[in-house]
Amino acid sequence: MEIRRLLDRDERSVQVVYRDAFLGPPWLEDIGVEEVGRRWREYRAKRGFDGRVALYHGDLVGAIWWDTPTPDDLRTVRGDARGAIVQSDAERIYWVRDTVVSRCRQGIGIGRELRSAFIAELPEDSIALTRHRDDNTGIIRLSETMGFRRTGIRVPSSQIPGLFHEYWYYHKR
Repeated sequence: MEIRRLLDRDERSVQVVYRDAFLGPPWLEDIGVEEVGRRWREYRAKRGFDGRVALYHGDLVGAIWWDTPTPDDLRTVRGDARGAIVQSDAERIYWVRDTVVSRCRQGIGIGRELRSAFIAELPEDSIALTRHRDDNTGIIRLSETMGFRRTGIRVPSSQIPGLFHEYWYYHKR
């Protein structure tokens, strides 16, 4: 397996993996091609957008991407920015938007490799934020084993009543 920087030429393949990953549990969501494209354009437009892809026998089978919101960006989206998400004096904030792996390649460590590559590249004294839906137990277990911590901040899921998204953080010191 190879992990490398996300390139412009990878966008269509990443969108295919994204759509495929959401077809499986826990999401079971058939996101249309147009909606995937809309979401992707929204991610790409965010400040500091970057990402990595996983290649398995030459095929793109996974991706992780993030951006670098300012405290004001976080306030706009989630309220009290740093204070609401995590008490920290970290210099930089990185928001991991998604970690996706093709359904046929899940469970063999690709998500872990993508997260590890991301963490390895984080500068010292930075915070990585992410959020997970309660029923996404695979990514929750992965986050726990990689040192991410729960913030205790939960917001209702827009997809399924009774489920919540919880915010997590990783502080690289």
